[in-house]
Amino acid sequence: MHRHANIRRPPINPEIKLIRHRVTNEKFDASHFPSSFISELKIRKDNSGQPIKLGGGYFGEILLGDVIFKNGSKQRVAIKKFIPYDKKLIITDSDAMKYQYFIDRLRKIELEHDSVFPNRQIGKAKMIPKTAMVKIQEGERDPEWVIVSQAFVKDGKSKFKENNDVTIDKFNSSEYTWTILKLGDAGFITETSLNFLSDLFTQHKDGSLLPMDLDFARTIDFKKRDRDTRANDILNALALHVDYVYKKDKDKRNAQYIKLVLELLKHKMDLKLKDLLIQHRKKYLIK
Repeated sequence: MHRHANIRRPPINPEIKLIRHRVTNEKFDASHFPSSFISELKIRKDNSGQPIKLGGGYFGEILLGDVIFKNGSKQRVAIKKFIPYDKKLIITDSDAMKYQYFIDRLRKIELEHDSVFPNRQIGKAKMIPKTAMVKIQEGERDPEWVIVSQAFVKDGKSKFKENNDVTIDKFNSSEYTWTILKLGDAGFITETSLNFLSDLFTQHKDGSLLPMDLDFARTIDFKKRDRDTRANDILNALALHVDYVYKKDKDKRNAQYIKLVLELLKHKMDLKLKDLLIQHRKKYLIK
């Protein structure tokens, strides 16, 4: 059941009115931006009065903003607004629940040690940054759901590369295969979600990869996927990525796939899942 934000002292003539906060019934978790604790959400403007845009794509645009909590603290955030080119892209309450479910699950997955990132805080670093779904209303517009997350910016510009700058043959394959393993083992990789995998990741300019394209959440199926299916999901995801990069060279494509599978098998995982990955790995080679 949805709860409504109870703002004691709303700001005078606010730009953005908070309509509804978190869509889960989970106990408060300080790792999120729980909007029941938010007083204001603002979008930053440039010198000409236009919103500062950090990025965007087919599904929406990402704007720089600030969240002000009821205790008076303030934090810079990225606000993803969805662009309803057609009715399929309008985020309903049900869609928002899927997004929040996806966010909650990924926020529970802790990053492991990686020699490439010696300063990583083990036990604190999560698969995705602090993120939450918030329902807002701007002026007289219809209420809408937005994604509010930590902002990684410098001089008003995003520290993340565009999705199409993330190349399969140049990034940290260990971190990549670990992330695919975690997503697949959680049941988040399905036949309907495979198209999202080609541009799922965002690459921080320090080299770190994050599964930041949360539109992946649209494809979530709440039905439990058995271990054999999940193993195939993971291998299929790796195969799709190498297909995307090496479309015309079968030998390079297979070589890259084998490299990624070997990297995948180095990670800690359920031994039965590992046996299934080994059993099915050759299925995705092109003969």
